[in-house]
Amino acid sequence: MISKYRKEYNENWSSALYEHFLKGVEETYHHKTPFRIAETPFFIPDLLKSRLLEACDSINGVICSPDFKKLTDKAIPDASLVVPNEDEHTIFLQMDFGITLDDKGDPMPKLIEIQGFPSVYFFQEFISRMYRQYFQLSDELRSFFNPAMDSTSYVELLREVIVGNENPAHVVMLEIEPEKQTTYIDFLCTADKLGIKVLCLTKVIKQDKNLFYEDENGTWVPIKRIYNRVIFDELEQRTDLQL
Repeated sequence: MISKYRKEYNENWSSALYEHFLKGVEETYHHKTPFRIAETPFFIPDLLKSRLLEACDSINGVICSPDFKKLTDKAIPDASLVVPNEDEHTIFLQMDFGITLDDKGDPMPKLIEIQGFPSVYFFQEFISRMYRQYFQLSDELRSFFNPAMDSTSYVELLREVIVGNENPAHVVMLEIEPEKQTTYIDFLCTADKLGIKVLCLTKVIKQDKNLFYEDENGTWVPIKRIYNRVIFDELEQRTDLQL
């Protein structure tokens, strides 16, 4: 934590303001998150930021190397679980770090896990704006590691990747019973920012080799792109689903 900003934040913080903040989050999308939202953001010093970026760049260098798929072709022993026609590397990637101290007492990231799967991208952007709105954070503080990026360019980058040149009406975010998922608020943020349909896997209609969903008017809408949030391990366990 950066002492200056931690001190300012703590002095201005109150339980009443925190409850007001939570109410604002809940009312924005008419949804109360089942997980706890932190009383404070992190204030990351430059040293930790540079070390995090260095670690991510190093790991990315391995994952994006030309021979990575060959090196990991035995990682999935069950051939039925291998996805055909996949890209050379994942589009979405998260790295979770624990923060420890080095020999000098400075913060040092330690990798916990890597996830080649979408995370709460839109909720992260939303909640950072809410912290700024309710807790009057300094303009010196940023929510993005890339200094050239802001909320607008961040959302546009995600739009480019997820929607591309397609009509958003033909793009769906696919999940298993999305309204029951812990991260449902991220799905609401996604639909709001991109204008795409949040769809349960059981609502997909298959006709020959084409996929559709039924809109509010009973019209079958073609699905052209899928932003997949279905976790296959969970899907295999859900034998109750009618697909």
